[in-house]
Amino acid sequence: MWNLSTLENNNWRPKKWDRLFSVLLCGLALLIGLKIPEHISVTMTPSLNYRVFFLRYGIDVFHQGEYALFSISEIPLPASHTRKEKVAIKRVGCREGQVLQAKGLDFYCNGTFLGKAKTHDKQGTPSPPFSYDGPVPPDRYFVVGDSIDSYDSRYFGFIRKEDIHARAYPIF
Repeated sequence: MWNLSTLENNNWRPKKWDRLFSVLLCGLALLIGLKIPEHISVTMTPSLNYRVFFLRYGIDVFHQGEYALFSISEIPLPASHTRKEKVAIKRVGCREGQVLQAKGLDFYCNGTFLGKAKTHDKQGTPSPPFSYDGPVPPDRYFVVGDSIDSYDSRYFGFIRKEDIHARAYPIF
């Protein structure tokens, strides 16, 4: 029968395998702790319905409705925006070969409504909408947010495939 007094009286020590298992378990926890941050992204803007995403790198093709993490360093920002972030997450609204139409302020992909652009942002700064009617060019994506106030392709146009770093899977 095991009890604390038996262990104290017999000078019980962990066995070699117990120590090895503990070291391996700590090493595994350390590796997981080092890798998880590069695969989790938290967005603070209200442009998406989700805030936390799991990132999967090395994805080559993105389909309509999937979320993409992409570089925004080449995207022109209006004066009311700051460039604190270097990447953004948006939903693919239209992809290479699909037909994008801008009818007034409304955007459609293959006839499916994507969203409406605004003429001014929340601060009252003019935000001229992107104008396009035709197939999405090769290696380009039209990305949209879930909010009417999202600054996305409705204003800055297509993003390049080479600027996409990862597919973003919404967690919550």
